[in-house]
Amino acid sequence: MITIPSILHLLPLIAVCLAPHQEAVQLDGQVLFSLLRKVSLVAYRHLKKHQVDPLIYMTEWFMCLFSRTLPWATVLRVWDMFLCE
Repeated sequence: MITIPSILHLLPLIAVCLAPHQEAVQLDGQVLFSLLRKVSLVAYRHLKKHQVDPLIYMTEWFMCLFSRTLPWATVLRVWDMFLCE
């Protein structure tokens, strides 16, 4: 059985594995935030005012290709755009 203490010793290993990709994820966040500023200045200002960093929400969106946050029909359309267009 996996317990919390047995998982905790893996955290440094996970951090080492993710470290090279962290800079790219931060860059993706900056790109997303600048696109948001161009597309919806109101949303951009609201998130900026409340200090909501794009990493808080965009990582899950990108990692699961939106499959847990959008309606299924929309997910399929997004995947079509990624894979086919």
